[in-house]
Amino acid sequence: MRIRPKKQADAMDMVLDGKIALTEAVEQDVKGGVQLALVIEDDPGHDLGMMPQPDHRFLYGTDEVEPVKE
Repeated sequence: MRIRPKKQADAMDMVLDGKIALTEAVEQDVKGGVQLALVIEDDPGHDLGMMPQPDHRFLYGTDEVEPVKE
């Protein structure tokens, strides 16, 4: 997936915009919406995000990612 944040909520959204990520989990938020737990592909600690460890997983809505063709 390529991250394309709709809201620039914080500096991380700007840093992660355009990054390629792997989907670690699909989660449901308290309002019933779907969130994707993403791990950044080129993060040196991406294996920690797959465990899942804080600061290595990022939650984005399905409308904030786009598929990447290989």
